[in-house]
Amino acid sequence: MAQFTVSGRLAGLRSEIGMGEVHSVDYLIVYPVPTLDELNVEFDASVFGGGILDLLDLQGQKVLSRSLDSERGFVQLDVSTMPKGVYFLSVRGRGNSKTVRIVVQ
Repeated sequence: MAQFTVSGRLAGLRSEIGMGEVHSVDYLIVYPVPTLDELNVEFDASVFGGGILDLLDLQGQKVLSRSLDSERGFVQLDVSTMPKGVYFLSVRGRGNSKTVRIVVQ
């Protein structure tokens, strides 16, 4: 069972999500980290809704981009075909931005 502390409005997130870690930073939750095939991103739609999610490689090149739904607060990314390595997930919207490090195995 993964152990984590959630701050902000996403405190109701389920406490058991399987393998990997959970990265939680100010209204943004990313799991599992590391990942093999799918990356789940939960966000507070009132903070990031209508914004953009970018996945960047270590050279800063954008390898994936998604629009963030202004109401749903969740996006699942298929990273199964991406090369193994470290990436940065950047989320921007409504004047807010957060970046977290992820690992694809």
